[in-house]
Amino acid sequence: MATFPIIDVSALSEKYLEGDGYLQDISNDPITKDISDQIIDAFSQYGFIYIKGHGIPENQINGVFEESRNFFKFDSETKKRFSRTSNDNWGYVPYKVETFEKIRPFDLKECFNYLPLTDKTQDMNATTPDFISKNTSFYGVCKKLGVLLIKAITLGLNTDDKVNFLYNHHNGIGNFSKNATTLRLLYYPAIEDSSTVLEHQLRCGEHSDYGTITLLFQDDAGGLQVVSPSGEYVDAKPIPGCIVVNAGDMLQIWSGQKLKSTRHRVVVPTNINKARQSLAFFLHPNNDCVVEDLVNKEQNVKTNAWDYLMKKFGETY
Repeated sequence: MATFPIIDVSALSEKYLEGDGYLQDISNDPITKDISDQIIDAFSQYGFIYIKGHGIPENQINGVFEESRNFFKFDSETKKRFSRTSNDNWGYVPYKVETFEKIRPFDLKECFNYLPLTDKTQDMNATTPDFISKNTSFYGVCKKLGVLLIKAITLGLNTDDKVNFLYNHHNGIGNFSKNATTLRLLYYPAIEDSSTVLEHQLRCGEHSDYGTITLLFQDDAGGLQVVSPSGEYVDAKPIPGCIVVNAGDMLQIWSGQKLKSTRHRVVVPTNINKARQSLAFFLHPNNDCVVEDLVNKEQNVKTNAWDYLMKKFGETY
C-alpha cells in the first residue's frame, strides 16, 4: 500500500510532453483540471505524491542512473576535478560535506549537481563521454514534465492568471543566470563496517525542499521517509514505474501554507551493505522572482527565490 496517493498523469504526458507541447495553454483541458484537483488535494494533506504514466522512458532513467553510478566509482581526485562551486552550484559534492541537520553528524552521501552549462563540459566529456549528453537530455524531459505539473497546479492557486502564473515565474529553467533549477545525482555508498556509522547519523538529514516542486527517481534500495499528517515518519517505498513528486517551500508560501512542503529524510537501512541511488530534479522559480502569499496578502509574506536558496545553502554546506 502506498504511503501517499498515486496519481496517473498519462493523459497529460501523452498529449503534451512531446516536442513543445508542454508550452501550450492546457488550462481549459478537462484532463488538466482533474489532475490539478488530485494534486492539490494530495499536497494539502501529504505534500507528497507518486505519479505514474509520467512519460519518461524507463531506459532513459536507467541510462542516467548508470552514468551517475559510473561517475561515483571514480577515485576522489578525479571527482574533485569537477567540484561544485557556490557561485553556480554545478558539480561534485564530496562525502562528509553536506549536513542537513546541524544536530547530527554529516550526511552519508555524495552528490553531483547538474545544470546544462556549456563552459565546463570539455574536460568532463573527455573523462566520461556520455555523462553530459545523457544528463542534458534527461534535464530537458524533466523540465517539460515539471512545467506540465506546475501548469496543472496553477489552476488550484489563488491567482487571477490560471494559465501561466507559475510558468512565467519558471521560464528561465536551463539558464543558471536566471534560474537555479537543478538535476541532482545522489549516491549513498554501501557501509562496509556498521561501527563507522555515528550515533544519530543518517544518509540524508531531515529537511524540506527549497524550491517549487521536486521530481524524485529512486532505485529499489529504499530508505526515504516522509513526515505523515499525524507527525510520524513513514516509509516512502519505491514503486516500479512511479516517481515521487513533492511540494517545496516556495509552493507552500504561494499557497498560503495550504500545500505542504513536508519534511523528509533518508535513513541508514538494515541492509547497510547496499548502496542507494536517486535522481532529484529540483524545480525552482526564476532567481529574481519574489514569492508571496497569494491567500493572506495582508500578512505581506514575501521572499526572493534566489536569496532564500542562498540562505539554505549557507545552512547546509
